Amino acid sequence: MGAMDQILHLAQQLQLSPSLLQSMKILQMNTQELGEYLTRQAEENPVLEEDPDFDRVLAWANLRASAPWLDTSAPEDLPEGISPEGTDTLPLFLRDQISRLGLAKPLEALCFYLSEMIDDKGYLLEADLEDLLDTGVPEPLLLEGVSVMQSLDPPGIAAKNLAQCLTLQLDRIPGDQSVARAMVAGHLEDLSKGHYAAIAKSLSTPMSSVQAAAAVIQGLNPRPGSAWATPEPIVYIRPDAWVVDSEEGLQLVLNQWDLPRYRLSDAYLKMLETTEDPEVRRYLQERLQKSQWLLHCVTRRESTLTRCLELLMHRQADYFTGKIPAPVPLGRYELAEELELHPSTVSRALGHKHLQCKEGIFPLSHFFPRRVGEAATPLSSLMIKAAIVRLIRQENPRHPLSDQALMLLLAQDGLSISRRTVAKYREALGLPSSFRRQSSGDSDQ
Repeated sequence: MGAMDQILHLAQQLQLSPSLLQSMKILQMNTQELGEYLTRQAEENPVLEEDPDFDRVLAWANLRASAPWLDTSAPEDLPEGISPEGTDTLPLFLRDQISRLGLAKPLEALCFYLSEMIDDKGYLLEADLEDLLDTGVPEPLLLEGVSVMQSLDPPGIAAKNLAQCLTLQLDRIPGDQSVARAMVAGHLEDLSKGHYAAIAKSLSTPMSSVQAAAAVIQGLNPRPGSAWATPEPIVYIRPDAWVVDSEEGLQLVLNQWDLPRYRLSDAYLKMLETTEDPEVRRYLQERLQKSQWLLHCVTRRESTLTRCLELLMHRQADYFTGKIPAPVPLGRYELAEELELHPSTVSRALGHKHLQCKEGIFPLSHFFPRRVGEAATPLSSLMIKAAIVRLIRQENPRHPLSDQALMLLLAQDGLSISRRTVAKYREALGLPSSFRRQSSGDSDQ
C-alpha cells in the first residue's frame, strides 16, 4: 500500500444543532439566569415583546396566602445588598497611627510601606519581608519597622503567623498569661481538638489552668485585619419552586414572577404579512423562527421541571409534611426511570436550582441524599445527622452522650451505624466531643 493511498472508514458521529444546544442550555438555567437570558434575547429580537397581562404582584400575593411562612416582601422589593459601614481601609488606619509616633523619616517611610503589604487577615508574610531585604533594605531597619507595626492597633496586627498573632495579643492582656503563651507556642493543634488533658500533662499544669488559658485564647482574634476586609457582595438565593403544605395537600408552585413573560409582537407579525420588501420579510421570518423556538424551549423547560419536581414532592412527601426530620434516600436515576426521561435530562432540569419549603431554602441536591447502610428501611446521611442533633439536644449537659452511647441510642431507633460513622457525622455537624461538651457545660454553670 502506497504512502498516498486513501482509506475510507464508515462511522457515526453525533452532532448537536445550535437549536438543540440552546434547548439544553435553557433547561439547566435557574430562574434568575433564564430571566436575564430572555431579557437579552428580547433586546436583540424585535419580534419578542413582554406580555403585559401577567400580574407579578397578584401572583406573589396568591402564593403567600397559601404559604404564610414566606418572606413578606414582594420579589422586586428585596434589598440589593448591604454596603460596608465604614470607608476607611486598614492601611489608612495604620498610617494615621504611624504618623503620630514621631518616627525618623526612613523608619516612618518604611512603616508606611509595610502598612500596604499587610494582607486582608492582618498578617505580614515572611516571604514579603524577604523580598524587601533583597531590594536593599537594611535588616536592622526592617526589624525595627516590623516591631513598630506590631505595636499598633488592632492587637496582633503585622504578625508573621497565627502563633505570633495570638502571642502579640496575649502580651497586652494584664496578668500571668504564661500558660496561654506556652499553649500557643507549642500546642495549637491539641487546643483546636480540645485535647486539654494532653496539654496539661505536657506542660505539667493543672487542668483548671489549661481550661482557663483556653478560654482566654478563644477570646482572641486570629484575623485582626478582617474588620477592614471588603465584604463579599450578598447574593440572594431566589427559589425556583416552592412546596406548600395546604389544606388541599402538597402543592408545587414554580417561580413565575422572577421570570419575564414574552410573546410574539402583533405589530411585527402584521408587518410580516403586509410587507413586500423581500429583505424585510426574510429578516422577520428568521426572527420569528428564533422567537418561536425560544418560547417553545421555555415551555418545555417548565413542563420538564414541573414533572420532575412533582415526582420529587411525592417521593419526599413525609419530609415536606413534617412526618420525618430529613429527606429519605433518593436517586435522580429513579425519577428518570419513572418519568421515562434520560438521566441527563433530569440532571439538567434539577441542577443549579433551589426549592423552598417550610423548613427553609435548599439546593435540589438536598433532596437526593445517598443511602447509608444495608438496613431494610432506607436511611440517608441527613436522617442520621438529624437524629444525632436531636439526641445531643436532649442529653444531660453534665453527662453528655459519648459516640458509643449515641450509636446505641440510634440503633434503638432503627438507625444501625458504627461508632466511627457517628463520630464522622458529629464532626461534620460541627458538634464537639462529649468531653468538650461537658467542659463547656461546666463552664456555663
